[in-house]
Amino acid sequence: MITLKQLNHLQAICQYGTLHGAAKAVHLTHSALTRSLHNLEEALGIALFERHKTGMEPTEFCKKILLQSEQVLLAVKDIERDADLARNIEEGHLHIIVGPGTKGLVLRETLPEFFKRYPNIDIRITEAMPEDAKELLMKREADFLISGAGSFTGNTDLKMELIKPIPVQVLVRKDHPLVGQKLTLSKLFAYPLVAASQLSSDHPFLKELAKRLNSEVNLTPKIICSDSLILKSILLKTDAWTGSLCLELNIDDGQLVTLGINQLSLTNDLSVIELVGRSRSPAAQKFLEICKAHFDALKL
Repeated sequence: MITLKQLNHLQAICQYGTLHGAAKAVHLTHSALTRSLHNLEEALGIALFERHKTGMEPTEFCKKILLQSEQVLLAVKDIERDADLARNIEEGHLHIIVGPGTKGLVLRETLPEFFKRYPNIDIRITEAMPEDAKELLMKREADFLISGAGSFTGNTDLKMELIKPIPVQVLVRKDHPLVGQKLTLSKLFAYPLVAASQLSSDHPFLKELAKRLNSEVNLTPKIICSDSLILKSILLKTDAWTGSLCLELNIDDGQLVTLGINQLSLTNDLSVIELVGRSRSPAAQKFLEICKAHFDALKL
């Protein structure tokens, strides 16, 4: 009989390529993991790996069942989670992913408020690029992502719920050469862009820019860095500019200013992004209620 532990061990061996690395990852001795693999191969009646001096190579049959075994493990994870939801456990866990450049705006006020109200819930925050965030959601490793929706448009595995449209602002230092000029996008693009992340080529923001300029737009940042303090320091010391994908830069101190550009009047839809068909936990619902109340009151 095949067990869930054996499927977990199979995934680990495929991931690490050696019994030694996999045993360490699943906290077993080398002999115990070897025994587990042998029992699984015996139950299936077929070899799953070709053994080499340099490691373990999965057989074609192993590759064939690997995705199936992963789906079984994910389904079990969903069953366990749904049971937790049915018991309405407030002493549960909440794993939030935030997009690069959004964590300050999203979490600075909402996370302390949530923790004050629900101190028994264990909270984990992960900052991730779009592809990594999607993988975490697909593997049920996180409850939801809060990010601009553009990078996830058209993805049928994910559902999006708008929190607030964020106006796109162009930020530069107060004595930047473009300050005070009548600006166009072509003038702006002559200066280097620094950003929290790279936009995919099919991002709606780039498509809209291309439509307005009637030409292809290549907005490749010279520097990609999700640390807002570092980005602000770069802006203050150079002629670079950034946009609203870095939402947490402070302009109240007057060191940075916004540039008004006639051709640019866009928004970035800050949204909660979740896996289709997955129930929202009570902890996730409570956090998002606080988050939405915060943004409803926020003037942007």
